[in-house]
Amino acid sequence: PLFPEIILVRSQHPRSAWLVYMQNLLSNTGIIVQTSPGMKETLEKVSFSMGEKDLALITGSLFVVAEAIESMGKTPTEYER
Repeated sequence: PLFPEIILVRSQHPRSAWLVYMQNLLSNTGIIVQTSPGMKETLEKVSFSMGEKDLALITGSLFVVAEAIESMGKTPTEYER
């Protein structure tokens, strides 16, 4: 697989997909699927395990991306540019 590992994080949005559902969708892909309780915890975990040339891709709804940006301590004025 192109991505050997995926970490699933459920958005705080009330209509976000359940992690079990997402895990089932990915179960036969050969990709290591992990879950994490929240965006901040996930970003901390990922940042410790990444090498200098590694890339973390955060994707999903705008709610997920906004949570990631906020978890990194950014404010809207810092990323509107």
